[in-house]
Amino acid sequence: MSAASGLVLGKTLAFGGLGEAESTRTLERYLFSANDQAGSHCISRVDRHLKTQVSLTLPFRMHDVLCLDRDTVIGFGRRPGFLCAKVDFKTGDSQSIDATVGRHFYGHGCLSADKSLLFTTENDFNNAHGIIGVRDATTLKPVG
Repeated sequence: MSAASGLVLGKTLAFGGLGEAESTRTLERYLFSANDQAGSHCISRVDRHLKTQVSLTLPFRMHDVLCLDRDTVIGFGRRPGFLCAKVDFKTGDSQSIDATVGRHFYGHGCLSADKSLLFTTENDFNNAHGIIGVRDATTLKPVG
């Protein structure tokens, strides 16, 4: 892994539903986005000793991540970014999320209190103003 020109760092902690032994201690994991030696974009999860646990190649470089659970994150494209991705570190699968036509992502997002909606920072570049995109958190389809 080469040094990233910027890092996405996120700390994930143990979530409910873990076995008795794991639930009594914190599992620290850190995420970062970088370019590998071949110039491909990737997101990696490392432990507190900076040992890479898993590294996945993506079609874009992430700016920020939103942890959904122990193994799943949504990574937001660097601005202007036309892609985001839902990444499952357990399976290695990723699902691309395209920006709405006429918009690009601004690199950040969060969930509603009930976790049913995903809010994304976006730019409506045709009308030159920032907006908050609203998506269904399960399907990732725009709803507003």
